[in-house]
Amino acid sequence: MKKLILYTFLLVMVSCSAENGRSIKLNVNHTVQIPVEFVTVTVMITEYGSDPVNVELMGYENLARVVGLLTENGLNEDDIEIDAGQLNSVYYRRDDPYEFNSKVTFDITDTDRIDSFRRAIVGVGGTSFQVSSYGNTGEDTIYDEAYRNAINTARERAELLLSNQNESIGRILNLQEDIRHTVEPTLESRNNELMAMNETDEMESVDPMFRKEFYTKVIQFYIEFELD
Repeated sequence: MKKLILYTFLLVMVSCSAENGRSIKLNVNHTVQIPVEFVTVTVMITEYGSDPVNVELMGYENLARVVGLLTENGLNEDDIEIDAGQLNSVYYRRDDPYEFNSKVTFDITDTDRIDSFRRAIVGVGGTSFQVSSYGNTGEDTIYDEAYRNAINTARERAELLLSNQNESIGRILNLQEDIRHTVEPTLESRNNELMAMNETDEMESVDPMFRKEFYTKVIQFYIEFELD
């Protein structure tokens, strides 16, 4: 996967005044595009029926098959978050009034295997598969660099705005930030009918459809420099 980090900046001068100790204030919108290093996947296991004992039994069997498939394909049990499941009565559904729901959450570091996992999981009992978030173990370092770049860019912009005045940019008086996560598309959830295969723990290799290389976050800065 191509590693890519992009920074874009939008700076808007709010005020430049000699009052209150002389300062210049700017708004900085900073877009950070972070390489996708791993994805977090949420798998739902749902079972319906008229016999509560059988519904719960089938639900737990499907849950066990999903977890077994994951561990047999390289995941450590400690890295799999399992919601043990719950049996509910749905009174408005006459034919299948009982419903079992469970959830499994885990990370996939080899994004080329996402669709292989998806097909195999649905084949052994998972009823939906969704990429719920993206991550990068170096995200904190990327943010630190982004902050430094944003501050330096704001300083350069302030110096340019004041280039025809007898003022120089001094220390930072005030810095506020707001990080906004952009809405990211996720892989479409699939169900047993759409992606059925033989019930087996052997995972078939599937050509990946996942092509996402980075995820985007927007950092909004309010920054005030002292004028010397």
